[in-house]
Parts: sequence; structure tokens; C-alpha cells
Amino acid sequence: MTKYRAKRVFLCPQCNHGHPKREGKCCGSDPKTWIKFDSQGEYNRYWELRQLEKAGEIFGLELQPEYPITVRNLVGDSETVGKYIADFTYYDHTRTIVEDFKGMDTPLSKFKRKLVKAIYGIDVLVTGNGRRVR
Repeated sequence: MTKYRAKRVFLCPQCNHGHPKREGKCCGSDPKTWIKFDSQGEYNRYWELRQLEKAGEIFGLELQPEYPITVRNLVGDSETVGKYIADFTYYDHTRTIVEDFKGMDTPLSKFKRKLVKAIYGIDVLVTGNGRRVR
């Protein structure tokens, strides 16, 4: 379980089956290669996006893209103080979309999204529990 009681799901990349635990073998694949999702909702959203990608509505679906959070001090030196990890990045036919699935949105997550907006000019699409918020 994660911090907020969400149950993790692991996806076997060979057979595309979701598993509640990273134990044993599935189709002979090594569990170390399985993709980890922090919640069942995030896993379900991944499958929705995969279906949209197969239908040609989106393309370039990427999992867990990282955006370093770098600040500049008064002297002018830059320092990386953290990173923002979104859940998905993909392209519709007009723009790049960075998406984060949230069962519960925390103040830290909101702050990091504001930093990503300030540094990269990216509006993160927040989805989860039937909502879509920019």
C-alpha cells in the first residue's frame, strides 16, 4: 500500500496482465521488469490511454517522465533541488500533454505543479476519480 492506502498494481509487459504483487512469474517474465502503478486508478487510466493510442487519437505515450526542478541563487549558480515525476506524457495531434493521476491531491503535489508551470511553461492535466482539471 502507498501512503494514502492506494493499492499498487504491477503490469507484466509480456502478457499485459495486472498483478497486485510483484511475486512469482507470469508468462516466464522477470517480475523486476514489470511496470509499477501507484494505484488501481492509475493503472486503469494507463489502459484508457493505451486504447486511445491504438485508435490513433494520441501517440508517443510515455510513463513516469521526470522534470528536474532547478533554481538559481543570487550569485547566478543553478542547483537542482528536486524533481517532478508525472504519470504520463503523450501527444494529441496539436500539443504535448503531461498528465498526473491523483486519487488525493496533496499540497506538495500542487506546489510541484506550480514549479513545473513556472520553469517549463507546462500546464499539468490532473485526472482521477472522474475529474479532469488543468
